[in-house]
Amino acid sequence: MKRKIYCTFTVIIAALSVVCLYGLVESNNYKNVVRANYRRCYSELVNYVTDIDTTLSKAVITNDHKQMSLLSEKLWLYSAFAKENLGMLPLSSSELDKTQNFLAQVGDYSYSLAKQLNEGKELTDDQYTQLASLVNYSETLSTQLLAMEEGIMNGEIPVELAEGRINNISVFNENFEEIEEKFSDYTSLVYDGPFSEHNEKNTGDLLNSQVITKEDARTAVKNLLGNKIKMIRFEGESQGSIPSYNFSVTTNTRDRSIYVQISKNGGYPVLMLDNKEILEQKIEYSEAEKNAQMFLIDNNFVKMKQTGYVISGNTITFAYAFLQNEFVMYPDLIKVKVALDNGEIIGLETNGFLSNHKESRTIPELSITKEEASKLVSPVFQLQKINKALIPLDTGKEVYCYELLGKVNNKLFLIYINTETGIQEDIKMVVQTTHGELTI
Repeated sequence: MKRKIYCTFTVIIAALSVVCLYGLVESNNYKNVVRANYRRCYSELVNYVTDIDTTLSKAVITNDHKQMSLLSEKLWLYSAFAKENLGMLPLSSSELDKTQNFLAQVGDYSYSLAKQLNEGKELTDDQYTQLASLVNYSETLSTQLLAMEEGIMNGEIPVELAEGRINNISVFNENFEEIEEKFSDYTSLVYDGPFSEHNEKNTGDLLNSQVITKEDARTAVKNLLGNKIKMIRFEGESQGSIPSYNFSVTTNTRDRSIYVQISKNGGYPVLMLDNKEILEQKIEYSEAEKNAQMFLIDNNFVKMKQTGYVISGNTITFAYAFLQNEFVMYPDLIKVKVALDNGEIIGLETNGFLSNHKESRTIPELSITKEEASKLVSPVFQLQKINKALIPLDTGKEVYCYELLGKVNNKLFLIYINTETGIQEDIKMVVQTTHGELTI
């Protein structure tokens, strides 16, 4: 009898061990996906900041208009990509204010210098002095980031995950706090740029929805991923800008897992990261874009207009904004990532859309016509197309505009004219590269 009880007990222990081991493996898969994403973003941030430092150093010593214009274009591009990757790191906005401000102003200031040079005006001694100051700060930032990268590589700064967070995240934050301190007097060096990032203030209608349960969120994951799912594991909760339930999903494909965040309010997908390995490209842009559009429609994100894309490796990430009465609502932004081997959706980010979307905005009557708006730009601006858009200003206010697409010296620009006042509210440059289309 004792032997039988002992054998039964042994079988139970063995079974529990297998379950625990399996759970550990699934948890590790989830952690690997998120950890790899953080490391990739950090590595790209370091690379782009290093590029900014090198390009600024070249700008200080050149006096050639053409060369300065080329360097300015690179600075716009590098600062935009650096900000994108910085925003993906697990840091609060308060820990990034000065660093983000520096990266934004590098692009803005270089743009103003390029515009001045294109108008045939020379740079002043004060402007070269400001460029030299920017070099000092970019060198400091690059050095600090490289030191952090070395610390991450040798284990001094952990980037390991526990319950959906980075272990010893205070160590990671403290290193960024040191960087922020280096920028304490930075804002007095150059003007506040006109192209500040739009803050997500969680004023959208969707986040006023009823709070759902963990099981409701699990159902939302099933609806999002469908027949890909083999097992779903709850990984805790996030209390960030959009409070969420976090899940790791094991798929029917070996060594593949997906991380999903579902908003507590309303049960909307906030983030999806798939660690699928993509070895080669087999489909074209058009098919990938069609799949992204269908994915949005299938998940009740309708009336979305594609506003840009970036190609990375064998994937393509599309940006979409909500469309209401012919107005592109730029604050309501969604990003969809597509694998270029078979067109599968492997990434989703809806933070901007959930934070800002309103079911029906009141659009004011147009006080000026398209024809009148087209006459309010420079005569050298070669107009190609006029759209309508809602854009965010650096004050946090949103304004309705005509969006004028056109060229100057073979460079593509977007000019935004207020539909009520006729005031030029903003101007963007469209950078087209082999890696995609970026508006900065």
